[in-house]
Parts: sequence; structure tokens; C-alpha cells
Amino acid sequence: MKNYYFLLLLLLPVLVFTSFAQQIGVPYRIGAKFGVGTTGGKMIIPAEYDILQPETYNDYRYFIGYKLVDKGNLSTLIYKNKIVLKDQNYSSYYINNELVKAIEYKLLNKPNRYDTNRHEEMVHLYDLKGKKIFQTDFKSISVIDDIDDTKKITAVLIYTLDANDFESLYMYDTKQKKITKIFIENAKPINANFNYTDDYRDRTITNIYKDKNGVGKEMILELKNNVIVVKSETDINFKAENQRNIDSDRYSDVMAIPDEKPKIIINSEEEKKILTVRKVERKGGFYYLPKKIEELKITNIKLKEEEQFVVSKKNKQGLFTVYNKTYVIPVTYDEIIYADFEGRNSGYILRNEDKYGLFIYSHNDNRTIVPIFDKIPLLENFNYFGEKIPLIKLYDEYGKLFCYADETGKLFYKK
Repeated sequence: MKNYYFLLLLLLPVLVFTSFAQQIGVPYRIGAKFGVGTTGGKMIIPAEYDILQPETYNDYRYFIGYKLVDKGNLSTLIYKNKIVLKDQNYSSYYINNELVKAIEYKLLNKPNRYDTNRHEEMVHLYDLKGKKIFQTDFKSISVIDDIDDTKKITAVLIYTLDANDFESLYMYDTKQKKITKIFIENAKPINANFNYTDDYRDRTITNIYKDKNGVGKEMILELKNNVIVVKSETDINFKAENQRNIDSDRYSDVMAIPDEKPKIIINSEEEKKILTVRKVERKGGFYYLPKKIEELKITNIKLKEEEQFVVSKKNKQGLFTVYNKTYVIPVTYDEIIYADFEGRNSGYILRNEDKYGLFIYSHNDNRTIVPIFDKIPLLENFNYFGEKIPLIKLYDEYGKLFCYADETGKLFYKK
């Protein structure tokens, strides 16, 4: 029996640590600083950050913590409630295929609103244990994994572009956590065509470039028997060099617009149509400048009358959509305020006296959070705690970020 208790005591720290790692951490404010905690206020990562930003990228969820220092920011990457990189000079992080792109912006001189290119960007690549993949940094790094649409292989392709605009192409194994092959090294890139985006059956990539000796080359990579191999490599002559950008978007969304506009009907003389409403959004800034505590700005916006408008009746407001000929927000609120949310969802802030709620557009199932907050709310992540269970940001009376909360009004904050 004594041996049993001794073994249990040995396992207890492991069980507690595993439990913390599996919990959904929230950005929790204690005093003036943020850390990662449970919804109940148990701290997982100490509250030592001036800013703690939840991020979602390529289905990876993580936090970036910022410490505001005299010469800029120090950033920390937190993934699965563990610190991956701590107090670095990076502005942002992007996770893809167990790899981390860490972005460093260097200001060349003071920017202004009419000249925004006075900076340079360097990209560093790490794995999720904080180990650096390349000892040099690059102007750009692109991780390509969609040659395998079944996601059966552990290899990804990495394109790098160095400070002299020379490109290399590597194969990295996410299971072995190392570079396993170099396909192209120190070449002048001309064009890359991902052929499977035109025909999903053609699992090839055509790379056209000048090698280190200035010779034109065409290399075709192929996914064959779950292995990325060189299908062919030939010398070519060409006249025009068309620089390609691996990171450019290859897809666009198309929205159908109805040919006819439904007629707008106001049912009584008591109802008043309102087209100009207040708008709440975060103050913007150059993305490459040091991060600052978030602040709101309030302006006015004119709604498109052919799409939607606010209806006022007996000092209450609602939102009428023209296409569906219905009120998506009933006429029960003191004010309806247009809101700029994070992510894909759009919506409105609902005010009754000094309490605020949210209306969130969601495909076939809009969400309304009745006015329960005494601070101004904005949607941070619609599916943070599960499907359509959001994380919300709250801003104080001066428009500064105060803390985060859930939809029930629970604040993730302690004095």
C-alpha cells in the first residue's frame, strides 16, 4: 500500500501538468498584466504580459504575449499552454505543419501614412520545441503541404528567399524534424506553378529558375507513392523573367448578388428608417510597428439601404434586412452600433441604457448575446470554447482593452 501511494505522488505532477496542457486556456488579466489561465482563474502561464493576443492560424490555436519595453516589444509564443519561444524580438508568429514562422520587422527610418515601405521583413523558422530550423534568416519562407491532399505524408516543402533574392527549396520531414533533401539551392526564381490547383489529379509542381551558374532550369516535382520526388529536370532558355510570389492567394470567394432589389416597406408612420449609425472598431496602425495596448475608435457609417437599415420605433431600434424582408434584430434596443469583429463574422453591438450585448452573423444561425456587459464588447473568436461559443473582448470607458470574457458575462480578470 505504501508503494502505491508513493507511485501516486510521483504521478500527480505529471497528471496535473497534462490536465493543464489539455485545457482551453484563456487570456486572463491579473492587475495590469495578462497571462494564460483557466476559466476559473487558475494560472497556467504567469501574468507578466502587457498584451496577450489569442491567435488561430491553419487550425493551430496559440497565444502571443507582448512586453512593452523602451525599444519596442518582446514577444513570447505560447502553444498548448506551454512557452515555445520567450522574450524574442519578433512581431508575429504563424504556425503551419508543426513549424513556426517568426516575423521580425526592422524599421529603416520613421514611416508616415504616405510612405509605408520604410521597413524590411526577416523571417525565421522554428519547430514547436523552439529549435531553429535554419541558422540564417530570410526575406520570405513558404511552407507548402498541399501537394498531398490526403495528408498521409510527413514531408512538406519549404521555399526560402534570402536577402539577395536567391531561392532554395527544401524537403522537411515533420516526424523526423529535420531537412531531408535540398532540391534547389541559391537559385534565381522565375516561376512556380502548383499544377494540382488547376487539376487535382496532377500532383506536381513545376519550378522554373536560374541555377547558381545562371543556367535556366525546369524542375518538376511529383508526389509518387506518397513520396515527393523529382519527375524531371531539364535545361531551358527563356527571355522574360516573371517573379512569382509563393505566398500569394490562389483562391477567391465569389458572392452571388440577386438581380432584383426587393421593395422596402415601412409599416407605419411611427417607424423611422435610420441609415447612419455609430461604428466601433479597433484603432489601426502599421502592422510592422511595435504593438500597443488596443484602443477603440468610434465613427459613423452609412448602411446600404438596398441591403439593410435600422428601424426606430418608440425610442427603440431594430435591424431590418431587405433581401429576407425580416428583422434580424427585433426593435427592442436603445441603440444598434455597427461593430468591426475579429475573424470572418460580422455583426453589431446592442445597447440598452449602460449595458451592452452582441449580435453576431452566422450562417443560418445568427447569435444574440443580450446586453449584460457594462463595458463595450467586441467578438474575438466565435468558436473559441466550442462551436458558436465565443471569446469576447471588453473595453473600458476610455476605449482601452480591459479584459476578456465569455458569453455569460464572466470576466477573466482579478485585481
